[in-house]
Amino acid sequence: MLIYATIHAVLRGLVMSNLKLKRTAAFVLALSIPLATSGCSKKSGCELPSRHFHLYIKDSNLGTISKYIDSENTDYWGYEWTPDYIEVTKEDEKAFDAMYGLYDGKDNWDYVFNYMKHKSKDWFEFYYKYYTEETETYEDSDGKTRTKTKRVKHSGWSTDPTHRGNTGETRLYHNRFYGYRILFKNGKYIKERSNDVDDVRDIIDDYPYFDEEFSNSCYHTFNFSSSRLTSLNVEDFYDYFNHPRLDTKDIYIENEKVKTI
Repeated sequence: MLIYATIHAVLRGLVMSNLKLKRTAAFVLALSIPLATSGCSKKSGCELPSRHFHLYIKDSNLGTISKYIDSENTDYWGYEWTPDYIEVTKEDEKAFDAMYGLYDGKDNWDYVFNYMKHKSKDWFEFYYKYYTEETETYEDSDGKTRTKTKRVKHSGWSTDPTHRGNTGETRLYHNRFYGYRILFKNGKYIKERSNDVDDVRDIIDDYPYFDEEFSNSCYHTFNFSSSRLTSLNVEDFYDYFNHPRLDTKDIYIENEKVKTI
Protein backbone atom coordinates (compact mmCIF):
# COMPACT_ATOMS: atom_id res chain seq x y z
CA MET A 1 0.00 0.00 0.00
CA LEU A 2 2.82 2.38 0.81
CA ILE A 3 4.23 3.81 -2.43
CA TYR A 4 6.46 6.73 -1.50
CA ALA A 5 9.41 4.65 -2.82
CA THR A 6 7.58 4.44 -6.13
CA ILE A 7 7.19 8.20 -6.19
CA HIS A 8 10.93 8.47 -5.62
CA ALA A 9 11.27 6.42 -8.78
CA VAL A 10 9.11 8.94 -10.59
CA LEU A 11 11.28 11.81 -9.44
CA ARG A 12 14.65 10.09 -9.64
CA GLY A 13 14.32 7.10 -11.95
CA LEU A 14 12.62 9.07 -14.69
CA VAL A 15 15.61 11.40 -14.81
CA MET A 16 17.46 8.87 -16.92
CA SER A 17 20.99 8.82 -18.26
CA ASN A 18 19.89 10.62 -21.43
CA LEU A 19 18.67 13.67 -19.49
CA LYS A 20 21.31 15.76 -21.28
CA LEU A 21 19.67 14.89 -24.60
CA LYS A 22 16.27 15.75 -23.18
CA ARG A 23 17.59 19.07 -21.93
CA THR A 24 19.07 19.82 -25.33
CA ALA A 25 15.89 18.93 -27.20
CA ALA A 26 13.75 21.12 -24.98
CA PHE A 27 16.25 23.97 -25.17
CA VAL A 28 16.43 23.89 -28.99
CA LEU A 29 12.66 23.94 -29.26
CA ALA A 30 12.42 26.79 -26.79
CA LEU A 31 14.90 28.85 -28.81
CA SER A 32 13.20 28.15 -32.14
CA ILE A 33 9.71 29.30 -31.06
CA PRO A 34 8.92 32.93 -30.17
CA LEU A 35 7.83 33.44 -26.57
CA ALA A 36 4.07 33.75 -26.15
CA THR A 37 2.26 35.27 -23.22
CA SER A 38 -0.58 33.83 -21.20
CA GLY A 39 -1.98 36.37 -18.77
CA CYS A 40 1.05 37.79 -16.96
CA SER A 41 3.24 34.71 -17.48
CA LYS A 42 5.46 34.05 -20.48
CA LYS A 43 5.55 30.60 -22.01
CA SER A 44 8.85 28.78 -22.41
CA GLY A 45 8.21 27.94 -26.05
CA CYS A 46 8.87 24.24 -25.46
CA GLU A 47 6.66 22.09 -27.69
CA LEU A 48 7.94 18.59 -27.05
CA PRO A 49 5.29 16.09 -28.22
CA SER A 50 5.60 13.75 -25.25
CA ARG A 51 3.85 14.34 -21.94
CA HIS A 52 6.47 15.76 -19.61
CA PHE A 53 7.16 17.94 -16.56
CA HIS A 54 9.96 20.49 -16.42
CA LEU A 55 12.39 21.06 -13.60
CA TYR A 56 11.81 24.43 -11.95
CA ILE A 57 14.15 26.16 -9.51
CA LYS A 58 13.69 28.88 -6.93
CA ASP A 59 16.44 30.75 -5.10
CA SER A 60 16.11 32.02 -1.54
CA ASN A 61 18.41 33.17 1.23
CA LEU A 62 18.23 29.62 2.64
CA GLY A 63 19.24 27.92 -0.61
CA THR A 64 17.77 26.71 -3.89
CA ILE A 65 14.66 24.56 -4.22
CA SER A 66 14.18 22.43 -7.33
CA LYS A 67 11.16 20.36 -8.27
CA TYR A 68 9.29 19.08 -11.32
CA ILE A 69 6.17 21.05 -12.21
CA ASP A 70 3.44 20.52 -14.78
CA SER A 71 3.81 23.88 -16.51
CA GLU A 72 5.44 25.64 -19.44
CA ASN A 73 5.39 29.11 -17.89
CA THR A 74 8.85 30.63 -17.56
CA ASP A 75 7.87 31.72 -14.06
CA TYR A 76 5.62 29.60 -11.86
CA TRP A 77 4.90 31.31 -8.53
CA GLY A 78 8.52 32.32 -8.17
CA TYR A 79 9.96 29.10 -9.64
CA GLU A 80 12.02 29.48 -12.82
CA TRP A 81 11.60 27.13 -15.81
CA THR A 82 14.59 25.05 -16.93
CA PRO A 83 15.04 22.85 -20.03
CA ASP A 84 15.46 19.73 -17.86
CA TYR A 85 12.41 17.51 -17.92
CA ILE A 86 11.05 14.03 -17.29
CA GLU A 87 8.50 12.16 -19.34
CA VAL A 88 5.45 11.05 -17.37
CA THR A 89 2.53 8.68 -17.76
CA LYS A 90 -1.05 9.30 -16.71
CA GLU A 91 -0.38 7.27 -13.57
CA ASP A 92 2.67 9.39 -12.78
CA GLU A 93 0.51 12.51 -13.12
CA LYS A 94 -1.89 11.21 -10.47
CA ALA A 95 0.99 10.73 -8.04
CA PHE A 96 2.35 14.20 -8.81
CA ASP A 97 -1.10 15.70 -8.23
CA ALA A 98 -1.08 14.23 -4.71
CA MET A 99 2.25 15.85 -3.91
CA TYR A 100 1.43 19.22 -5.45
CA GLY A 101 3.64 21.96 -4.01
CA LEU A 102 6.12 19.54 -2.42
CA TYR A 103 9.75 18.83 -3.26
CA ASP A 104 12.16 15.99 -2.51
CA GLY A 105 14.05 16.80 0.69
CA LYS A 106 17.21 14.85 -0.18
CA ASP A 107 17.47 16.51 -3.59
CA ASN A 108 17.19 19.86 -1.80
CA TRP A 109 19.12 19.05 1.36
CA ASP A 110 20.94 22.41 1.51
CA TYR A 111 17.62 24.23 1.74
CA VAL A 112 16.11 21.72 4.19
CA PHE A 113 19.13 21.86 6.49
CA ASN A 114 19.37 25.68 6.36
CA TYR A 115 15.65 26.02 7.06
CA MET A 116 15.97 23.69 10.06
CA LYS A 117 18.95 25.69 11.30
CA HIS A 118 17.10 28.98 10.78
CA LYS A 119 14.13 27.72 12.79
CA SER A 120 16.09 25.97 15.53
CA LYS A 121 16.44 28.87 17.99
CA ASP A 122 13.91 28.89 20.86
CA TRP A 123 12.34 32.12 22.05
CA PHE A 124 10.25 33.64 24.85
CA GLU A 125 6.88 35.33 24.66
CA PHE A 126 5.34 37.23 27.56
CA TYR A 127 1.67 37.68 28.40
CA TYR A 128 0.61 41.22 29.18
CA LYS A 129 -2.66 42.65 30.46
CA TYR A 130 -3.57 46.20 31.39
CA TYR A 131 -6.46 48.65 31.20
CA THR A 132 -6.80 52.20 29.96
CA GLU A 133 -9.52 54.81 30.26
CA GLU A 134 -10.69 56.12 26.89
CA THR A 135 -13.05 59.02 26.26
CA GLU A 136 -15.42 59.18 23.32
CA THR A 137 -17.30 62.23 22.00
CA TYR A 138 -20.71 61.83 20.38
CA GLU A 139 -23.96 63.65 19.62
CA ASP A 140 -27.12 62.64 21.42
CA SER A 141 -30.61 62.62 19.92
CA ASP A 142 -31.01 66.33 20.72
CA GLY A 143 -27.88 67.21 18.82
CA LYS A 144 -25.91 67.99 21.94
CA THR A 145 -22.27 66.95 22.20
CA ARG A 146 -21.65 64.40 24.90
CA THR A 147 -18.65 62.50 26.17
CA LYS A 148 -18.35 59.14 27.83
CA THR A 149 -15.46 57.27 29.35
CA LYS A 150 -14.96 53.54 29.11
CA ARG A 151 -12.42 51.10 30.48
CA VAL A 152 -10.56 49.24 27.73
CA LYS A 153 -8.64 46.00 28.26
CA HIS A 154 -5.39 45.39 26.40
CA SER A 155 -3.93 41.89 26.45
CA GLY A 156 -1.85 39.53 24.37
CA TRP A 157 1.59 38.05 23.89
CA SER A 158 4.77 39.96 23.16
CA THR A 159 8.46 39.13 22.75
CA ASP A 160 9.30 42.30 24.69
CA PRO A 161 10.10 41.52 28.37
CA THR A 162 9.55 45.20 29.23
CA HIS A 163 6.11 45.42 27.62
CA ARG A 164 3.57 47.36 29.65
CA GLY A 165 1.43 45.13 31.85
CA ASN A 166 3.56 41.98 31.66
CA THR A 167 2.01 39.47 34.05
CA GLY A 168 4.95 37.10 34.49
CA GLU A 169 3.25 34.34 32.50
CA THR A 170 5.92 33.28 30.02
CA ARG A 171 6.04 30.81 27.16
CA LEU A 172 9.23 29.18 25.92
CA TYR A 173 8.60 28.44 22.23
CA HIS A 174 10.30 25.76 20.15
CA ASN A 175 9.98 24.77 16.49
CA ARG A 176 9.54 21.20 15.36
CA PHE A 177 9.48 19.85 11.80
CA TYR A 178 7.37 17.60 9.59
CA GLY A 179 7.34 16.06 6.14
CA TYR A 180 4.99 14.13 3.88
CA ARG A 181 4.78 10.80 2.11
CA ILE A 182 2.49 9.63 -0.68
CA LEU A 183 0.21 6.64 -0.11
CA PHE A 184 -2.02 4.70 -2.46
CA LYS A 185 -5.33 4.03 -0.70
CA ASN A 186 -8.73 3.09 -2.03
CA GLY A 187 -7.61 3.46 -5.62
CA LYS A 188 -6.07 6.92 -5.34
CA TYR A 189 -2.90 8.66 -4.26
CA ILE A 190 -3.05 10.69 -1.05
CA LYS A 191 -0.62 12.87 0.89
CA GLU A 192 0.05 11.93 4.53
CA ARG A 193 1.80 14.18 7.03
CA SER A 194 4.31 12.96 9.58
CA ASN A 195 4.32 13.72 13.29
CA ASP A 196 6.38 16.72 14.35
CA VAL A 197 10.03 15.90 15.10
CA ASP A 198 13.02 17.86 16.39
CA ASP A 199 15.34 16.83 13.55
CA VAL A 200 14.30 16.25 9.94
CA ARG A 201 16.76 13.37 9.70
CA ASP A 202 14.42 11.34 11.91
CA ILE A 203 11.74 11.27 9.20
CA ILE A 204 13.36 12.02 5.84
CA ASP A 205 13.53 8.33 4.86
CA ASP A 206 9.84 7.66 5.45
CA TYR A 207 8.49 11.16 4.80
CA PRO A 208 10.79 12.50 2.08
CA TYR A 209 8.72 15.44 0.78
CA PHE A 210 8.46 18.95 2.17
CA ASP A 211 6.79 22.34 1.80
CA GLU A 212 8.84 25.51 1.68
CA GLU A 213 7.69 26.00 5.28
CA PHE A 214 7.65 22.79 7.31
CA SER A 215 7.73 23.75 10.98
CA ASN A 216 5.23 24.07 13.82
CA SER A 217 5.83 25.75 17.16
CA CYS A 218 5.14 24.28 20.58
CA TYR A 219 5.73 25.84 23.99
CA HIS A 220 6.25 25.29 27.70
CA THR A 221 4.68 27.77 30.15
CA PHE A 222 6.44 29.32 33.14
CA ASN A 223 5.41 31.92 35.69
CA PHE A 224 8.03 34.40 36.81
CA SER A 225 7.98 37.56 38.84
CA SER A 226 7.79 40.61 36.59
CA SER A 227 11.17 41.78 37.85
CA ARG A 228 12.88 38.63 36.57
CA LEU A 229 11.65 38.87 32.99
CA THR A 230 14.42 41.19 31.77
CA SER A 231 17.14 38.85 33.08
CA LEU A 232 15.87 35.69 31.37
CA ASN A 233 18.28 34.05 28.93
CA VAL A 234 16.77 31.54 26.51
CA GLU A 235 20.05 29.58 26.45
CA ASP A 236 19.55 28.73 30.13
CA PHE A 237 16.41 26.78 29.13
CA TYR A 238 17.96 24.85 26.23
CA ASP A 239 17.37 21.43 27.81
CA TYR A 240 13.58 21.80 27.98
CA PHE A 241 13.41 20.69 24.33
CA ASN A 242 15.44 18.45 22.06
CA HIS A 243 17.20 20.20 19.19
CA PRO A 244 18.49 19.17 15.74
CA ARG A 245 22.13 18.35 15.14
CA LEU A 246 23.59 21.43 13.51
CA ASP A 247 27.28 20.61 13.88
CA THR A 248 27.18 18.59 10.64
CA LYS A 249 25.22 18.61 7.40
CA ASP A 250 25.39 14.84 7.05
CA ILE A 251 22.19 12.99 6.24
CA TYR A 252 21.83 9.72 8.13
CA ILE A 253 19.70 6.76 7.06
CA GLU A 254 19.24 3.97 9.61
CA ASN A 255 22.26 5.31 11.51
CA GLU A 256 24.49 5.11 8.44
CA LYS A 257 25.92 8.20 6.82
CA VAL A 258 24.89 8.28 3.17
CA LYS A 259 25.64 11.80 2.11
CA THR A 260 27.95 14.60 3.14
CA ILE A 261 27.68 18.13 1.81
